[in-house]
Amino acid sequence: MRASDFIREEPRLIWSWFVDPWLRTATPVEIRMDLDDWHDAIMSSTLDAGYIHGALPSGNTICIWVDDLGSMRQPELATFMLAGTRYWGYALINEGDAGGETVNATFSAEFLVDRLQLQFEEWEARLNLDDYIVEMTRLIENEKWYAKPGKVRRRSPEDL
Repeated sequence: MRASDFIREEPRLIWSWFVDPWLRTATPVEIRMDLDDWHDAIMSSTLDAGYIHGALPSGNTICIWVDDLGSMRQPELATFMLAGTRYWGYALINEGDAGGETVNATFSAEFLVDRLQLQFEEWEARLNLDDYIVEMTRLIENEKWYAKPGKVRRRSPEDL
């Protein structure tokens, strides 16, 4: 065995969309292809994925990563709709190629809104604002998964 056999390769970076239903935003970010970072971003110990097939001209699949138990959390989580399906809590939206590998998200904010009909609920009408101080004051720029140099950075609209 060689020493290089024991060196773990740093996960590659991918472009993704971070969805925050409390602030009603979808932010383009660069994040490591690392499930630990995805768990941190979504603030969940378990993840589940929803898929939208056939929406992209490239033939790639859209993958929506969310809290696996989001619909059962108490207090309840804010929700958003994408392509007619309701999702609870934070999400990462990526692309998957024909081989099932996660690749850079290549679609724009306009695509999310116009084609996939991204909609955020008016969660204040059914939830108690005092239960969500952490969510309402969360700045992804201060998050562990976001702030490490070379690990994650905000994507500007010009990159799309």
